[in-house]
Amino acid sequence: MNKKNYFWFLIVAVVLVADLVTKALTDGIIYQQAIPGIFCIESYHNTGASFSLFSGSATAQILFVILGILVSIAIVVYSIMVKKANLNAWFFIGGALMIGGIIGNVVDRIALGYVRDFISLQFMNFAVFNIADSALTIGVICLAVWLIFFAYRENDKGKESGSKDF
Repeated sequence: MNKKNYFWFLIVAVVLVADLVTKALTDGIIYQQAIPGIFCIESYHNTGASFSLFSGSATAQILFVILGILVSIAIVVYSIMVKKANLNAWFFIGGALMIGGIIGNVVDRIALGYVRDFISLQFMNFAVFNIADSALTIGVICLAVWLIFFAYRENDKGKESGSKDF
């Protein structure tokens, strides 16, 4: 196993542990000021997806678990099957953040039937979220940067200047 793989597993583990520990420590807190004017801790049990979409549906819970597992598997399989030259830190960090966040929320859905959210922003009207949600968001941004700026550039280096793929 190379250094990239260890780094990847370390990011996944740190996100997962940070997510589950903070959820355990904050579960049941009705309201506690953390940084005045910035955010507070407010325990919320989310049975839906982002912004509580599809809340209360048992079928949606099963779908979210399956979808989370499939996305995680797809990221790992893609990283194994694609040419390593096309993968850089943006891909590996983004993928690891996404997998750690997905696993954190999937553990909650399987064990509890809902996701424990607790970070409530006070300076703007925004949904209550958790560490896993933050990792997922940052991971998606990293993968978008990789896709836009790096994914196809490496492929183009080996092509002749006059050839085009449509």
